[in-house]
Amino acid sequence: MLVHFGFAKPEQVVRWAKLGGIVSANPYYVTALAGRYSQLGIGPERSANMVPLGDVVKSGMSFSFHSDMPMAPAKPLQLVWAGVNRTTAEGQVAGPDHRVTVDAALKAITFDAAYSIRMEGKVGSIAVGKDANLTVLEQSPYDVPPTQLKDIPVWGTMLEGRVQPAVSSSKNTPRKIAKNAKAVITKGDNAVSMAVITHMANLLSHHHDE
Repeated sequence: MLVHFGFAKPEQVVRWAKLGGIVSANPYYVTALAGRYSQLGIGPERSANMVPLGDVVKSGMSFSFHSDMPMAPAKPLQLVWAGVNRTTAEGQVAGPDHRVTVDAALKAITFDAAYSIRMEGKVGSIAVGKDANLTVLEQSPYDVPPTQLKDIPVWGTMLEGRVQPAVSSSKNTPRKIAKNAKAVITKGDNAVSMAVITHMANLLSHHHDE
């Protein structure tokens, strides 16, 4: 596994893919460093190709995100935002061809992240037999503008099946969130996932009733 993945040439990515490798990237490098690096040190061309996830996607390799805290905030949705937008601290887009889809970015903090640490059979996706550890968002990442991904409020979590509300000033009640649970947690149509999500929605509604 290649960790951090700050710089790589396209041919190196292809070679790594052929060797069966995977990538654990920090997309926040682009946010924090690309703008400054374009002015000092490595120049605009190389800085635009920092964390070249576009090449990884083309290769078909699995990739995950990590924060490298304190290099980046320990906020998975901020990593998603960074990977999808590639916006620098100066407000420019660096290397737009290396932006990834929302779907790929969400996998990078869930299933592919679990795969990278060999725990995909235990966590990372919703399936019977896996730990019921979920993050409950107040909005679907698929329904907000890409620039707002990092600002989606977290209503709470489910830890081993127990609903854990977070302290929030949001007006979204568990009932409202439960109503849209399928959109909030997944966009797929896997029957097992739908059954688990429906159960989660019922738990949220029950929690609200209490």
